[in-house]
Amino acid sequence: MAYADSIRSSGVTTAQIATLIEGIFSSGYGLTWTSWVPTYGASGSMTYTSVTTTFAKYIQVGKLVFYQIYASGTTGGTASNQITATLPVAGLSDSRVGSCIVQDGSGNITGQVFTNATNLLIYKYDTSNFGLGASRLFIAVGFYEAA
Repeated sequence: MAYADSIRSSGVTTAQIATLIEGIFSSGYGLTWTSWVPTYGASGSMTYTSVTTTFAKYIQVGKLVFYQIYASGTTGGTASNQITATLPVAGLSDSRVGSCIVQDGSGNITGQVFTNATNLLIYKYDTSNFGLGASRLFIAVGFYEAA
């Protein structure tokens, strides 16, 4: 049974879906994770500097871009609620899907990631301001539609 037919059937199983996903992302399709070097910033007059990027990788499948990024830096200036990182591929201005873990001085908490045409927009789960200081990290994964 072809991949598409197995997904269209009313009795589709999770094993068939897993096989389809493995087939799409196998080396035979030429999809590999590509590294990118993001530029970081923050909203308002807050800064995000001295950033160490542990990894920043993406895969583009047509107009769909999957990303994963892990970065740690220092916030300064006046506290604000958003850290930014440039996208590896330009996105649509209304494409918004992602989740993250952020560390804001007192341990890891959940966060949320939005995208605009040029940036990942990283927030704490409650969109409150980040504290100022070193070791403000985020680990984000998600996907968005390329422009």
